[in-house]
Amino acid sequence: MSSSDVQPLLKAALIFTGAAAAHRAFTAPNPPPPEEEQEKYKGTILLTFHQSCFWTISLCEIAAIFSSQFPSPVSNDLLSALVTSPAEASRIRLTETFIAGWSFIVAGCLLRLACYRTLGRHFTFQLSVRKDHKLVTDGPYGIVRHPSYTGALLATVGILMCALSRGSWLRESSFMDHTAGRWAVYTWVACKLAASVVICILRIPKEDGVMRKQFGTQWDDWAKKTPYRLFPGFF
Repeated sequence: MSSSDVQPLLKAALIFTGAAAAHRAFTAPNPPPPEEEQEKYKGTILLTFHQSCFWTISLCEIAAIFSSQFPSPVSNDLLSALVTSPAEASRIRLTETFIAGWSFIVAGCLLRLACYRTLGRHFTFQLSVRKDHKLVTDGPYGIVRHPSYTGALLATVGILMCALSRGSWLRESSFMDHTAGRWAVYTWVACKLAASVVICILRIPKEDGVMRKQFGTQWDDWAKKTPYRLFPGFF
C-alpha cells in the first residue's frame, strides 16, 4: 500500500480519535449537584449540540474517506451523497493544519482530564459549592486558576481547525455551497465562539466571585500566587 493510500486512512483514524477526545473533554465527569448546592448562574453552553455537530462532521468525513478508498456499489452510493464528484473526495487529505488542530484537541482533552482527577467530586459543569467543599490549589490549579477552561478553549480551537481547514470534508465538498449547509456551519461556529466568550467574560468572573466569597483569605492567597486565569503570563 502506497503512502498516498495510507494518508487518507491515517486521517480517518485521527478524525475519530479527535472526535472521541473532544467528546470526553466535554462530558461531565460527575452528575449535577443537588439544586441547593448550585448557584443561579449555570452557564449552559449547549454541549450536546456542539458534540452532535462535531461527531456528524467527523463521521461524514470518515465515511467519505473510506468510500473513496474502498469502492463498492454501497460505498459509491454513500460517496455520491457526501460529495458531488470524485475530485472532491480526492481533495480530502491530511494537512499540517489538521495535525495541529488534532494536537490542540488532544492537549485540551488531557488537560481537562487532569482537572477532573484533581478536583474529583468537586468538578461539575454546574457552578456549585458542595458540602465540605475544599479549595484545590495544586496540580493544574497551581499554574492557572481555571485550567479546565484553558483545556476547553484549546479543544475548541482544534475542533474548528480540523473541521474547517483546507483538506477537510466541509471545505472540499459542496456542502457549504448550499445556503442551508453554509448557514448550518455558520450557526455551529457562532455557537462555539459565543460559548468561548461566555466562559471568558461571564463564567470565569462569576466562579472567582463565588469561590472568593466561600473561602475568603484562602482564595486571596491563592489568587496572589496564581494570578492568571487561563494562560500563564498572559490572561
